Amino acid sequence: LAVRIRRRPERWTAASAASNAARALYVGTALNLVGIGIAIVGAEAIVGNLAAKALTQGSAVVLDGRAAAATVQALDVLIVQANTNTIAACFFGLLTSMRLKLAAATAERAAEA
Repeated sequence: LAVRIRRRPERWTAASAASNAARALYVGTALNLVGIGIAIVGAEAIVGNLAAKALTQGSAVVLDGRAAAATVQALDVLIVQANTNTIAACFFGLLTSMRLKLAAATAERAAEA
């Protein structure tokens, strides 16, 4: 992108810059939606596994080698939190892309007028 900008500075107008920005924001929006979708599927798998562990452990758990792997541990909860943070990051990235796309569309309409 830097080479293209440096090579053709006289060809860039406000309309073409807004068009290029809108195209880049469209790609960013699509990537954020894909990221949110993958993170939601992962969250459902993690929460399902965590719920299965919680439901299968009894009230009195003997902590030997086999039973320790089946108990709900702090790391399991932190994994769910990390996945939730991933979804939130993609969501806020999506909001930012949509806001910038709105600003680019407004600048493109102003350049056409």
